[in-house]
Amino acid sequence: GKIAKSASWMRTGDIWKTAGYFSRPKADPVKYRNFEKGVRGALARLAVIDKKIKARESRGDDVKLLRRRWKEAQAAAFHDPGSAGTLIDELAGLVR
Repeated sequence: GKIAKSASWMRTGDIWKTAGYFSRPKADPVKYRNFEKGVRGALARLAVIDKKIKARESRGDDVKLLRRRWKEAQAAAFHDPGSAGTLIDELAGLVR
């Protein structure tokens, strides 16, 4: 293959030298702390549910749907812990 197709800067040289200020804005520490606290809380609740699902698995119950919902709730917890609360509540009701 041609180097220009995969590494265009090798051919053009100074293509990445642009004028301007491109640093990231300063993060809001309170907002970040609250987000992190929400993620930790959601993951703690999911850990309890995970133990219950594993107990049902060891008894031989079919838990494929529960495991899939658990994974969806875990993904939501990392991205938006506020909305993950609803998914976790639903899942907790199904696992009892």
